[in-house]
Amino acid sequence: MSDSQNHVKSIFAATAVRKIDKLTAHIPKKSSFVGRVAEISDLNAALQRASVGKPAVVLLGGEAGIGKTRLLQEFLVAAEEAGAITAVGTCQEIGVAEPSVAPLRTALHRLHQALAAELGRATRGSGELIADLLPDLCGPACVPTDEHRFLHLFAHVINLLEKLENDRTIVVAVEDLHWSDGSTRALLAHLIRSLNRVRVMVVATYRTDDLHRWHPLHPYLSAIEQLRNAQRLELGRLSSTEVQQQLASLLDTSKLERSPIAWIYEVSEGNPFFVEELARAYHDMEVIRLKNSQRGILVARLEVLPEQAQQVIKVAASGGASVEHVLLSAVLNLAEDDLFDALLTAVQAHVLVPRTESGSYGFRHPLMHAAVLADLLPGERSQINRRYAAALQSHPELLPVHQRAGRLANYWYHAHDPVMALRTALEAGRQARRVNAYSQQLLMLERALELWDQVSVDELYALRCYEVADGTYPGCRNADGDGTETGRLRFVDVLADATVAARRSGNPELSARLARTAARFINEDAEPQHAAWFALQRSRAVPPNRP
Repeated sequence: MSDSQNHVKSIFAATAVRKIDKLTAHIPKKSSFVGRVAEISDLNAALQRASVGKPAVVLLGGEAGIGKTRLLQEFLVAAEEAGAITAVGTCQEIGVAEPSVAPLRTALHRLHQALAAELGRATRGSGELIADLLPDLCGPACVPTDEHRFLHLFAHVINLLEKLENDRTIVVAVEDLHWSDGSTRALLAHLIRSLNRVRVMVVATYRTDDLHRWHPLHPYLSAIEQLRNAQRLELGRLSSTEVQQQLASLLDTSKLERSPIAWIYEVSEGNPFFVEELARAYHDMEVIRLKNSQRGILVARLEVLPEQAQQVIKVAASGGASVEHVLLSAVLNLAEDDLFDALLTAVQAHVLVPRTESGSYGFRHPLMHAAVLADLLPGERSQINRRYAAALQSHPELLPVHQRAGRLANYWYHAHDPVMALRTALEAGRQARRVNAYSQQLLMLERALELWDQVSVDELYALRCYEVADGTYPGCRNADGDGTETGRLRFVDVLADATVAARRSGNPELSARLARTAARFINEDAEPQHAAWFALQRSRAVPPNRP
């Protein structure tokens, strides 16, 4: 990046921080925490067991909006007040090439912030491997590149926690396990199984309505639940009395007729997120009543906002789960004062949440984000994504280096530009593999395979071969069988890369399916090495790893 680009970026960043700082003062208060008496009791009992050297594990599940994060936050605050050290990491929805085991990396980084000196002593002798998890402490990251090196990393993490828990209880929480990559699940399972007679508690949350029939979390959760020190809690919906208690913290229920309270309970079905949304839309209830679905209720609440605020929210939704102020500003091309006013409206309406530490805005809840995206017209979403792609292509300095390739590939894909989407997906896949983000790599390669037939032959011929798969792949050979390198990337080469990515991301069934698909594109007589390589991949497809 040039000096002038750095200067521009620093000015943008400073402006963004000042704007976001102003907006944080306008975040509406949360509703009161109600119910969950049994779950809090179970969490406190697990913490008590951990505090006497009996490691405890709690798997906390529930549908979207049911209050998993709020319950976890309330518990962690109480745990800290009782003297525990807490650390939280969150699994991100696939879309950005986050380093492998990123949630646990984040959790250990927070432990480092709380216990810097002790953590420094505890990591002595851990070698370069621990640098992947704590680069601030140990120097440049040394990212494991295969499953065997990950086993050594797991052992170092266990040793680290055992050294840290001498005179306090440590609570490690991982949120949104349904979005976790295979390496995160493997490390968490190893941690759960290996801790013995230490003062450590592990809490993991997951969304039950995101678990399709073949989701890898199903067997994973079942195996962990069978362990002696583990228990599984699934949050139910609030009762009518609890809904009324929640409403009382948001509205003056003493002045409300009984019918609106009963109606809110009926429509929300006891889901705390929808209770809060309906309470905040109470003054526009006549508009809301016309909607007959929960998604419709969310959209209707946005329709009463000023037009400029609605537009900012739509553009922000297309930017991703969160979007940086500098990028949002570049795409919207609004005067700063107009942008600030629109953002202020969105924050006060409890739709967007400013995040000072990252200079970005996120949606208060993924359900709101999904509702906004679903309400966009197809052409509207593709046009907004094209603006994002163009802005990022012209000014790559607007995003951190590790996010650029993945975000750009997403924008071109949703802009419905097959040529640019294919090129950027392949590049994003390579970037993801470099940091072992195999789930993200697999997503990008699946998109490349999907887009292949939508791109002209001339464009395909321009794609150059790169080092695909796992180092044993025969390479981009001439399909005529003369053994020479063509330098051209073929469909079967992308299949090879996806086959390995699927296995490494914890999806061996898909890996075997991709390897079988390749047989249709390979002449076994002309390309015996390729045929043998894919046959080996099919044989390596074993049932998912059990914790």
